[in-house]
Amino acid sequence: MRGPPRWHGRAVAFDTSSWERVAEWRAHDALLRGFAISPDGARLVTTGQDNLVKVWDISGLAAGGSLAGPPPLLDRIPAQFPTDAAWLSSDRLGVFLSEGVQYLNVSLNADDLIAEATQRLTRSFTVEECAVHQIESCPTLEQIRTR
Repeated sequence: MRGPPRWHGRAVAFDTSSWERVAEWRAHDALLRGFAISPDGARLVTTGQDNLVKVWDISGLAAGGSLAGPPPLLDRIPAQFPTDAAWLSSDRLGVFLSEGVQYLNVSLNADDLIAEATQRLTRSFTVEECAVHQIESCPTLEQIRTR
C-alpha cells in the first residue's frame, strides 16, 4: 500500500521575484486546506484536514532568506473542519469552518488569551461538568439543593 503523496500536508514558499523555492516543510499530518500571510508578512496561518489551524513565524522568509527546516510554530489551534483562514488584523484571525458555513474569530493577542484563560479557570462548573471532568472541588447535588 502506498502512502500519501509527497506534497500531502506540505507548505511550500517561493520567492515571487524569481519563483525559486525558498522553503518547504510538513505543515499538517493531513491535507493542507488553506493559508494566509499576515499583513506584516511575518506570519503564516495554515489550515489542515487534521483539524488544526497553525500559525508559523516566517519572518526569516519575509526578510528575503530561506529556511533549511520548518519555520518556528507559534500556535496550534484545534478547530473542527477548518477550511480556510484570513487575517482580520495583525493579531486576529478569521477561520472558516466546514466549507464556510461557520466562522471562528481567533485572537493571538497575549492579553486576550490571558483574559480568556482566566475566565475559563474562574467560572463555576455545572454538576455535569464536574462529573465528566472529575473535578473534586465541585458541590454535590445536596449542597446545590440547600442553597
